[in-house]
Amino acid sequence: MRKQEKILRIACSVLFFAAVAAMGTAFTDTSSEWYQSLLKPELQPPPLVFTIVWTLLYLLLAASLSLVSVMPGIQKKTLALFVLTGVLNVLWMYTFFYLQNPIGAFFVLIITAIAAIALYPEVYRYNRIASYLLVPYMVWLCFALYLNYELAFFN
Repeated sequence: MRKQEKILRIACSVLFFAAVAAMGTAFTDTSSEWYQSLLKPELQPPPLVFTIVWTLLYLLLAASLSLVSVMPGIQKKTLALFVLTGVLNVLWMYTFFYLQNPIGAFFVLIITAIAAIALYPEVYRYNRIASYLLVPYMVWLCFALYLNYELAFFN
C-alpha cells in the first residue's frame, strides 16, 4: 500500500469518528426539561464526565480504526463493524435524547455492545494494539448499559 493511500485511510478513520461525535452531540441535550426531570442513577456522572469520556473513546476508536485500516488484506467485515458501532452510537443519542425514549435506547445500546464484542476479535486478528484500544469502549458500554437500564426502568 502506498504512503498516500495509508494517509487517506487514516484521515478517513479520524474524520469518520469526528463525524460520529459531531452527530451525536447534535442530538444530545442534557439541559432539556425532559432530561432534567429524569430520576438519575446513583452512579450517574455529571455531563462533563460524559464529554471527556466520549472524546477519549472516539479518539481511541479512531486510532484503532486507523491502525487496522492500513493493514494488508483488511476485510470489509471488520471495517463494516467499525461503521456499525459508530452509527449505533449516533442512533443511541437520537433515540435517547431526541426521541426521549430510554427504553428504545437501552435496546440500541444492547446491539451496540454486541457489535463491539463482535468487533474485538476481528480487530485482534489484524493488530493486537488496535484491539486493546477497544477495551475502554467496551467497559464504558457496560457502564452505559447500567445507567441506561436505571434511567429506562425507573422513570
